[in-house]
Amino acid sequence: MTIKVTFLNELPDLLEINELHDYWQSIREDQCVPDRRDFSPVSVKRHLPNLAVIEVHIDTKAFEVRLFGTALMEIFGEDRTGRTQDNLTGKSAEEAVKENALNLWQEVLTKTVREAAPVFFETPRLRTGYRHQTLKGICLPLTNGSSKIAQVLALMYVR
Repeated sequence: MTIKVTFLNELPDLLEINELHDYWQSIREDQCVPDRRDFSPVSVKRHLPNLAVIEVHIDTKAFEVRLFGTALMEIFGEDRTGRTQDNLTGKSAEEAVKENALNLWQEVLTKTVREAAPVFFETPRLRTGYRHQTLKGICLPLTNGSSKIAQVLALMYVR
């Protein structure tokens, strides 16, 4: 079963996503994309359980999950902190689910970096028994001391 990600053209009607989007807008000031040093986790403290920080290298299709919130661990059934495109999901995941998860992440991260703008998305959950639920989220690009996008903030909620 192949599951697709749906990209939304506008901010979804979720207060949590709107709050992080507004915060990202406020720290970018006159820049196209804000720098990682301007991002303060304390400012979005209530969203940290649903937040992931992902280091991206789109030219090589590589990424590494730097932070994976506790609510995301519950949603995905595992801690993905420190995981890369080579070991995104645990060994117990079905092969099709692992491949689908990797493809979805690659698609969302690539779009975020290429557009250098917020990306809103939704997709059915991949875990067996939970596919009736929808994962809604936002990805926000960050630079890291240069003009090149180096990280993506990903906020996700199940609805």
